[in-house]
Amino acid sequence: YEDFHGIIYDDDVIPAIEKNLDADKVTSTKFEYPKKCAVCGEPTAFEGENLVCTNVSTCPAQTVGRILYWIKELNILEWGTGLINKLVSLGMVKSIPDIYKLTVNELASVDRMGEKSAKKVYDILHSKKEIPLDQFLGALPIKGIGASAFASIMKSGYLTLDDILKMTMSDMLNISGIGDAKARMIYNGLVKCKPIIKELLALGVKPKVIVNGKLVGKVFQFTGTTTHGRSDLERMVKENGGFIGSGKQVSYLVTNDPDSGSAKMRAAKKNGTAILSESEFLEMLKD
Repeated sequence: YEDFHGIIYDDDVIPAIEKNLDADKVTSTKFEYPKKCAVCGEPTAFEGENLVCTNVSTCPAQTVGRILYWIKELNILEWGTGLINKLVSLGMVKSIPDIYKLTVNELASVDRMGEKSAKKVYDILHSKKEIPLDQFLGALPIKGIGASAFASIMKSGYLTLDDILKMTMSDMLNISGIGDAKARMIYNGLVKCKPIIKELLALGVKPKVIVNGKLVGKVFQFTGTTTHGRSDLERMVKENGGFIGSGKQVSYLVTNDPDSGSAKMRAAKKNGTAILSESEFLEMLKD
């Protein structure tokens, strides 16, 4: 391929292909990968099979990637790639907590935003400042670790933010499903994220734990076509104290196709996981 103009994000590469060359015109099969980040110009390096920018702290593309991951994991609408790119390029945000510091007037000053749209995105962001603890921690920039890992930790009795932040490597290794490599990633990731966590808490972002919900302590997984959207179903689980997970930790697999031969269904049957229809799941939420 000619003329690589890809963007190197936090943990992956998103290329833009200019032209597909005919095979008979290619004189070499060797691909020369970009030695410098297309965004900040700093050196690149391979982490496993991924080519990444080594400028983790100040590369604008990595900043955008971290903020977009937070937005996506918390399902915060209206905060898309275009807006985040503009805010970062204008120097208005440099980290996740910075988005909570923006005023309506500052948002309105962004190109093509306007006061009405600025008020809308501001209100949406601040209406979601109470976040389930596993989701809060899973949205932090800890490479390879999501909400399901923290759900496993919480199922083992570590139910508050302080509990989890005080965990030792030994504590983490005692959690079912968390091996040495994952425990190390969680532990080191939380250490690095403590300044972010402290700043988010000071800005009024509140991790919450539901202790009296109808689904407390239960882990759910969804597969196949459902009447309700997947994000809506997962939100129902979290709002009632349950968790979203995978593998042996799953308490219930929810599907409208019990005869499915999908990988999730095969794993559920192998692990003895209870299988529910969507309507049976919804019945669990009723008084």
